[in-house]
Amino acid sequence: MFTLDTEIAWGMKGDKNWQKEFENTRQVVDGLLKLLDKYQISATWAFVGELMREGEDRLYHAPDLLKAVMDCSTPQEIGCHSFSHPVMDDAAFKADDMDKELSSCVDITKSAGVELKSFVFPQNKIAHIDRLSRFGFVCYRGKDKSWYAKFPKFLNKLAHVVDEYLLIAPPTGMPVRRGEVLEIPGGYFYPHKRGWAKPLPVSFRARKAVKGLRKASDKRQIFHLWTHPFNLASDPKELLHGLEAIFKEVAQMREKGHIEVKTMREIAALRRTSLAMTEYGGSKSLLPKGDLEGLTFARNDKGEEMEIASS
Repeated sequence: MFTLDTEIAWGMKGDKNWQKEFENTRQVVDGLLKLLDKYQISATWAFVGELMREGEDRLYHAPDLLKAVMDCSTPQEIGCHSFSHPVMDDAAFKADDMDKELSSCVDITKSAGVELKSFVFPQNKIAHIDRLSRFGFVCYRGKDKSWYAKFPKFLNKLAHVVDEYLLIAPPTGMPVRRGEVLEIPGGYFYPHKRGWAKPLPVSFRARKAVKGLRKASDKRQIFHLWTHPFNLASDPKELLHGLEAIFKEVAQMREKGHIEVKTMREIAALRRTSLAMTEYGGSKSLLPKGDLEGLTFARNDKGEEMEIASS
């Protein structure tokens, strides 16, 4: 699974240090769409709602990007990344504010013929998930469950760098029911080439993602790769080259029947295709059970059936 937090300048609030990346985002999206089409990969593009509106400032308004994604020959999912990119777990951000954000997003996409089903929280700050289903959303992206997630802030950043350089396999997982919606686990953020990540070889990013793909196949789970288009603009040629290496591996594994590629919306829809909700640990996980007619299984090298693992 591949998701893209599509925001241009909204997420960084127009930080001038990222001006070059903001301005080159359209070029990157064009190159990325060509790669997705080449390898027939459907991704989930989570758009900031304001970005889809007409406006003079092309760093904050980009309905042309929405059209480009929707026109891709390989179908892409349009998801939601809020309307104005607020920090949703802030104490000052109330349920009514969440409703306004979601309502605005639904309204603006309706005019484009898009029905929103998948949500990605700004900065991955998760809150007010009970409001999502009221506006037709069926799933959201959860946080990456890294081994260092609960470390203090400084140690967390240090451990993140160590994790990247040691090529530790990223986490994989299965969707979990949260009230009326499905939490689809995060996995691996494909880094930009700035600051600490600038000297990190692009090949390390690709090799780490491939480890995630193979881990997902072996464990019959989901590997969730994600990034921001403007992050790719920090070194378009190299970072798109790294993504292509990942996409080649995806295509090879898919051809062998080891994985399937699904959007967030498609993963959520699987629960309607003879999947039973099985209780464990106080939450619910999607596990195949009973009649599996209509649900496609991959096979490993031994010819054994495997539950769907998505990249």
